Amino acid sequence: MIRTLKNISTGTLVLSDFHGLELAVNETTDGLQFGENELRNSIAIAHACLHNEMTISDGLNTFTGMPALDFIRGTSNQVTPDGKPLVTSSDRPKDTFRYYTSYGDNFTTGKIGEGNQLLFNVTANSQASVDVAFIEDVWVKDGTVHYSGVSDSHSELDVDIVVPAGIPFPAPGNNTGNYDFDGTNWIPNANNTGMYFILATETTIARYINGYPLTPGGWHGDITAPEPQKLPSPYIVRVTVYNNGNAALLATVILGTYRAHTIN
Repeated sequence: MIRTLKNISTGTLVLSDFHGLELAVNETTDGLQFGENELRNSIAIAHACLHNEMTISDGLNTFTGMPALDFIRGTSNQVTPDGKPLVTSSDRPKDTFRYYTSYGDNFTTGKIGEGNQLLFNVTANSQASVDVAFIEDVWVKDGTVHYSGVSDSHSELDVDIVVPAGIPFPAPGNNTGNYDFDGTNWIPNANNTGMYFILATETTIARYINGYPLTPGGWHGDITAPEPQKLPSPYIVRVTVYNNGNAALLATVILGTYRAHTIN
């Protein structure tokens, strides 16, 4: 999420209700340094925007005047030719970008797109799995599977969501977990009536795709969902390819996601 404020006036701007911050001519600052509510509630920032003394940018687009206030408040002033509000339907979560990738992120270096790759070379009558995870929450919307060399009609692909050992996840059912959370601390629940589980081993909590058929020959297939599913970090997307044929099977998977950052 990026909210960059820039002074485009001819003098210093004093943002009295924004912790007294002063911006020199052409100086920029992080609009979220004191939190989103501070930004939205600042009368000084609203005044500067409306008087074309300040711009605000999300890293791609720059706004001033009333559009800047609409952007800060997450609203739109788009209208039809007859003056009616224009409503645009989108499943994109706020402050995210479309991101297609065959790579996860690298948790050691913290680099986006430099983790494991969903690329497979599976020998005859065997299976292979690749895990990818992301350093921030992402929303998985769709994907594409490319493959070749399939020699048996029973070869297939699964996609599972796995929680690593030691990472909390909501307890399914009616409070059967071994931990609770009080807003600050994780509290063990010896009665197994907690809201969450924290386990010593990894746990598969969902299967996004079960037995996607890989037909003989080579092909690619698109998979989409009616709405994106949130994947909390550091949950794992585990893709498993089952090759039941008598020759090597090559495959790659591209995930279609939404996320707040696409490079770093």
